[in-house]
Amino acid sequence: MRDSKDPDGPILRFSVAPWTDFLTSLRDGTLVRIDIDIDIDANVPPPVATAPSIR
Repeated sequence: MRDSKDPDGPILRFSVAPWTDFLTSLRDGTLVRIDIDIDIDANVPPPVATAPSIR
């Protein structure tokens, strides 16, 4: 995935399985939104949330 306004910019890549799971959850209405507060001054990576795998 790329910002079309900056074609030479960074690329956000997804492997096939997670992208398929994401699209499936959108189609099925099972996508879960997780709201988190992130302290941008903290030297700690933000938590990563994953959707359940649907196969």
